[in-house]
Formats: sequence, C-alpha cells, structure tokens
Amino acid sequence: MRVTLTYAAAMDRALEIDVTTQLLDLMASPSMAVGDEMTELPVAVYTDPDRFAREQQHLFAGLPLLAGLSGELPAPGDWKLFEPPGTSLLLVRGDDGVVRGFRNACRHRGAPVVEEPSGSNRSFTCPYHSWTYNRSGELVGVPQAETFPGLCRETRGLAAVSVTERAGTLWVLPTSQGEPFDLDTHLGPFDAELRRWNLGDLHYFDRRVHRIAANWKLAVDTFTEGYHIPNLHQNTINMFAANGLLLANSFGRHHRQAVAMRCLTDSTEGPTETWTGFDDGGIGFVYLIFPNTILLFFGDHAELFQVFPDGIDRSVTVQSLYSYDPIETEDQRIILETALDFFHEIVAMQDYRMAAGVQRLIASGANETYLLGQCEAITQSLHRDWAAATG
Repeated sequence: MRVTLTYAAAMDRALEIDVTTQLLDLMASPSMAVGDEMTELPVAVYTDPDRFAREQQHLFAGLPLLAGLSGELPAPGDWKLFEPPGTSLLLVRGDDGVVRGFRNACRHRGAPVVEEPSGSNRSFTCPYHSWTYNRSGELVGVPQAETFPGLCRETRGLAAVSVTERAGTLWVLPTSQGEPFDLDTHLGPFDAELRRWNLGDLHYFDRRVHRIAANWKLAVDTFTEGYHIPNLHQNTINMFAANGLLLANSFGRHHRQAVAMRCLTDSTEGPTETWTGFDDGGIGFVYLIFPNTILLFFGDHAELFQVFPDGIDRSVTVQSLYSYDPIETEDQRIILETALDFFHEIVAMQDYRMAAGVQRLIASGANETYLLGQCEAITQSLHRDWAAATG
C-alpha cells in the first residue's frame, strides 16, 4: 500500500543522496549484515525482576524521555498527557508559547486534573472538587475558599516537572521538579541528526495504543532489524520493502536505519541532483531513540512509537502519526487514517504477536539464551546500552 501526500518540509538532501547511493550499492550486492559479531542474549533480560526494577529507576525515571513532537501542541492552551511508568504528566503550551510540564494531580486531594489524552483549554478544572489552574499551573480557583483559612495559593499550583523543547521535539525528565536537565549529554551526536528533519514543521494527526503481553524490550526489539521483514511481513511490508535490506548508523546510544524499498531504482535513473528516492517512497528511515522510542519517516508521513513497561511481562506502546503538510481536507484525513490503521494493524498482528509469543514461551524453559546475528547489530547495541545504563 502506498499513500500519497506532498512532502512540504524537504529532508536533508545531502543525507538523502548519500543514503540513496549506499542503498543502490546494497541492492546490487545484497547483504543483511550490518555488524561484525554474533552474540547470545540470556532470556532473563525479559523476566528478571531485579533488572526490571533497575530499568524503571535508571531508564524511565532517570533519563530524559522523548514525550512527543511540538506539532502535538501547536497553540497556547494545547495540552497532552504523557504517562511514563508510575506517573501521569500534563504538558501544556502556555500563553507565552512555552511548553511546561506538571504532575497531573490536583493539589487539593490528588485527583487527576485531566483524564483525556489531549485537548485545548483556557484553564484546567479538577473534576473532583473544581479546583482550577491556569495554563501556567497556578491555582486560580477554589470553590468555598473561605473553608480553607490560611490557604496560600502561590504554593498550591500544580507540581512542576522539567520540559525542554528543542528543534520540534519535547523532552521530559520524569523525576524532576522544574529544574533544567542535561539534554545535550543524553543526545550527544544525535542532536545534529534530529535537526536534519525540520520536526517543528510536522502536523499531529492521531494516535493508537497497543497493549501487549510482552516485556517492553521485546516490543522495541521488533523495530531493530530487517531480518524478519521477508518472513513475518511477507504479504505486507515486504511487498514494497526490498527484502529487509538496510543501512545502520549509530550516534552514541541512538541509532538510524535506512530501509531500501523496491521502487528506489525507479527514482534514481537520472543525474544525482534529480533523485527523489525518499519523496517517492524509495527509502524509509527508522530511528531508535534511547531508551524506548522509535521515530519513522516515510515519503508521505512520519510515525512515533513510544514504548513503556506496564509490568515485567506487559507493555504499552503509543503510536502517533504526523503529516508533513497542514491537514485541511477530508481527503487528507482519509489518507492519513488509512495509513495509521494500516501500520497499526501490521505492528499489532505481526510484530507484537511475535513478541507476545516469545514472552509466553520463555516460561516454558525452551531456551536459556537467544542468538543475535550480524543482521541484528542494533539489537545487540541497544541491549548492551540498556544493561550498562542500569548497572
């Protein structure tokens, strides 16, 4: 299936031409190897409770997490919930254009201030007792205020959490209290790579949620290699992908895969300056953003997958779709809805079905280790980095 929209926010041409050249060479001499080693992975990485507890502490509480793209909050008053393990955070764009983060808990009795995933509000009123907060998190309304003698509203605003908006991306440090955090160190050389994509120009469309009976790392694993594409996706993705052929590049703990599509050769018949491989659907880019996020770029739209643990053998993935152009017509909406449903179905019924099957069979004791080959080098790298980051 191919959907068609105009790619208005042109990608980095130097990157496109370089990747196109390398992919054409790869298609001429196919090889799935993207690394030099084979390694074994103990199945306990998906079941060990001590490891899981350290992941909660060091990865999901202690690192900056990609909370979304700026296009989700384009105007003052726009807000979304971001819910990493164990907490619920409210991100809202203020009247000054700054995105702020707050704990989604009323300072009266702790009820959630908002319950829907997103919206746009002039203020936020707790549904329990109607305490009201403005877009800056300040407490501005207390019914029957005379029954709270000595209440200091200045100290009863929503509890702050730290948010950084950079180059069209939104980052949150879940354990913070509004103080600045070190995003530069977390991103390292990946910062320059993210800036290639004009992410601030993307337009949020909609989201879907996956809930699967599998450890969160198994959910991420499915995006880390092309080895499974000719087999698991034989009648879906592989109908337009070139048998899982891809290039792999690493930027510290973050990674990029450039996936070759069968139609790439059709867009590269003329001089290099006329190549339109990405725009024509000949290349797909898959970014693995440490520790839990996958960002995909296709010629006609982008998708974000945010993977969170929901227990040692359960996980939740929020899948969001973005358009490169403003969404103004019903035809555009139909195209984007079709694309979102298509990829949601593939991930749910193919990738995540396999992940849940692996998790189920771990308990049988059939395997003590799993093998990762040269075609799964990014999978190897992520597991090494997850282990290192959790001690």
